[in-house]
Amino acid sequence: MKSILLPFRAITLLLLSLSLYACASTPAPVGSVAKAETAVEQAREAKADEHAPLLLRSASQKADDARAAMKRKDYTQARRLAEEAQIDAELAQQTALSARAQQAASELRNSLELLRRELGLPAPQ
Repeated sequence: MKSILLPFRAITLLLLSLSLYACASTPAPVGSVAKAETAVEQAREAKADEHAPLLLRSASQKADDARAAMKRKDYTQARRLAEEAQIDAELAQQTALSARAQQAASELRNSLELLRRELGLPAPQ
């Protein structure tokens, strides 16, 4: 009976050791967190706080949560949150850039219309 349990215990111990090694070998996502923080800063510079405030707030909160997960050494959670923060920040930045481009196009149309009227040209058909 003991001879049957010995291989079972050895296999169990081996599997437990391998699973602990796999957990311990998850690297800290320092690069992912840094990319997320950079993306949040770029979104702020693009005036996302004016044009996409909820997305920017979400990105900023997730980046903060990723840093907190890093401190807890929960690297899987930190990586996931950092990736989500980066995506939210990039979307906020693109939303802001798009809104600013639309605003510039609208101002240009208005300027052209004013110039057309000042020159006494007929409205386009």
